[in-house]
Amino acid sequence: MVTKENDIIFPCVSGNNEVKGSVLAVIITYQPDRELLYRNIHAFINHVDKLMIWDNTPGTLKKKYYEGISEDKIFYAGVEENVGISKALNFALKYAISERYEYLLTMDQDSVWYDFSFFKDSVMKKNENELCICGPCAYTDIHNRPNKNGFEPFRWQITSGMFVKTELLNRIGGYNESFFVDCVDIELCLRAKSQGINSYYCYDGFLLQKYGIPSKVFFLGKERNYIFYSAFRVRGIIGGHIILYRRYKHPDLPGEIKRYTKEVIKSIVYSKKQPFKLTFALLKGFYDGIFKKYSY
Repeated sequence: MVTKENDIIFPCVSGNNEVKGSVLAVIITYQPDRELLYRNIHAFINHVDKLMIWDNTPGTLKKKYYEGISEDKIFYAGVEENVGISKALNFALKYAISERYEYLLTMDQDSVWYDFSFFKDSVMKKNENELCICGPCAYTDIHNRPNKNGFEPFRWQITSGMFVKTELLNRIGGYNESFFVDCVDIELCLRAKSQGINSYYCYDGFLLQKYGIPSKVFFLGKERNYIFYSAFRVRGIIGGHIILYRRYKHPDLPGEIKRYTKEVIKSIVYSKKQPFKLTFALLKGFYDGIFKKYSY
């Protein structure tokens, strides 16, 4: 399934009568690791009704990434160019509403679920009493999984593993396309909170998640660990967080800006990989955050 660019814009639509318990999942891909994507899909495919793979990989070479992944539940969408995350998610949401799916599960390409069925059942039960945004306990190492169950209020959730009623997403206006990749999820949760909608961690189930590129190097006689992000991501992360602080004034955002800035500086010092490009991206991120106008 291929759609035209102008079909992606989020429409003002009314929710149809959803089929109770029905789930549309969407994975947004960009030059994915085929084996990891395969593991990702087969960790939850038996517990959703349909899976949309939205491919942001430019051109036609993307076909090689999906060899061996042709289950009846899966269909593909995209415009053969990278439109970012927010537009793709809005297309998936529009499709979910038109096809009467009650829930939308959004996934990164390199996440892997453990016991998605438990997570799904718990979130559906939670939404019987409170419409809310729910996300998984997501760590880079399954051995760090917290030994607890149930729900815990939290400021925001990540896109990967977020499981939300389409009715709720439609009500708050979908995903903000002013944000291309980074901060789409944070903005959604903060905007929902401003409308009285809470976000929760759900500890029933676990998501193995990758954040940036974990790296280490020996520097001045010691092992140094850091998370590497590309220059493109650096600009989006820093700029997006500052924009969100300007808009929502959440007290945790300055700390997040400081944390990411430290990681960028460590990447510049330790990796010596594109130091000038990363430095310029960091400065552009601060400029975007302070001066650039975004719509809400």
